[in-house]
Amino acid sequence: MRRSSRVLGRRIATLALATVFVCAAASSLRAQHTLTAGTAAGVPGSDVQVAIQLDNPELVRGYSIGLVHDGLVLTLNAIEQGADVAATNSGAGADYFFTDVAPENGPGGIVACVVSLSAPLEDIPIAPDNEIALFDYTIAAGAAGGTSATLEFSSDLGDPPVLTIVSVLGVSVFPALVGGSVSVLDFELDGFVCAQPDPCECTFEASWTNSTSFDAIRVYLDGVLTATLAGSATAYSLFLDTGESVSLEVVPVVGALEGSSGACSLTCAPLAPPAPPAMLACTVDLSDCEAAISWQNAALYAAIEVSLDGVLQATLAGSATSTSLILVDAAPHELCITGIDSCDLASTPACCTIACPQPFERGDGNGDGSLDISDAIFVLEYLFAQGSAGCVDAMDLDDNGAVGLADAIYELAYLFQDGADPAAPLGACGNDTTADSLGCEAFAACP
Repeated sequence: MRRSSRVLGRRIATLALATVFVCAAASSLRAQHTLTAGTAAGVPGSDVQVAIQLDNPELVRGYSIGLVHDGLVLTLNAIEQGADVAATNSGAGADYFFTDVAPENGPGGIVACVVSLSAPLEDIPIAPDNEIALFDYTIAAGAAGGTSATLEFSSDLGDPPVLTIVSVLGVSVFPALVGGSVSVLDFELDGFVCAQPDPCECTFEASWTNSTSFDAIRVYLDGVLTATLAGSATAYSLFLDTGESVSLEVVPVVGALEGSSGACSLTCAPLAPPAPPAMLACTVDLSDCEAAISWQNAALYAAIEVSLDGVLQATLAGSATSTSLILVDAAPHELCITGIDSCDLASTPACCTIACPQPFERGDGNGDGSLDISDAIFVLEYLFAQGSAGCVDAMDLDDNGAVGLADAIYELAYLFQDGADPAAPLGACGNDTTADSLGCEAFAACP
């Protein structure tokens, strides 16, 4: 019985189609109506909606549509009235709106609409973009990102087949048909990158852009869910302790599905101080006790610190390789050069010992402020009676770098026999400008 009714239905449909063709030929001068299936995009597993629009230069009182889709990519869930159909009948919508989301000869969807079933009869108004139906799909969870599924109008869906037509005052009109599509977006984070903005601190930042709208973004550290961010988030920061390492994974979420993650491994490496300055050289100008210091930079420094006996004297530019310093006393001093890097870490200091010799007057061995016979005897006491001397250099009259009997005789000849003058400094306090091993630790007559 069912088969007989189907055969009868097909015959009726065939006759109706023939009638439609006749009517269409009779109305070939009509302006062209156009049905357009829209486009949509979503990630695998998400729901999308495609609008069917009608460009109708005449009033339309009803329509029937068949729209096929790729069943491996899309599942049709529902068909709804479009905004311009729902607005008819004072906002009550069409009086007759039939849908079938799983018709024979599918996959596809069928919708049939009659705006009014009673007087006064209403129409879909004349407009270029009337929204007459909405097709609601779900994109398959396993759909490949970067692909698309086409939507094509059809008059083969259903049994009997439903024609894709619009009705103008009871006359069937075959519109021009423009298919649509649903694009499957990559379900992933774009441009994922991990960075350490400040190399001196172990704060790391992961950043990315979103290929589409996500419901949430999950953050895993070493495989453990650590944070759930808003679906619009595009960055995540974390701080690590020195020596700590983690595996960071950021995963987009749509519904119950997780997409392709962005991942990186992060390590907070201990910061090493810079290498110390090399080739340190320290010299003192005996005429004014100015110390000249030079070195080579063994690393890229942000600053260089100069200290004397542990007290900071100056902070120089990181590129400096020399400086000078005036010594204010005759005591030996430790001078150190320290490199400071951009993370404020200090190198091991490079140090030298410098001193400005005690000023003295040559020949005044006992340091009483005058040259006389006692100074010659003072030399003899020092040489042969185990005497002590605060300024040995003052007794080296010929400045040969050693004190001996000849120095006592030299002084006696100078004092009493019109002998040669002692070497400088003579007649005033000064420093020995000749390098030797003799020193002058104290000389009371020269402050």
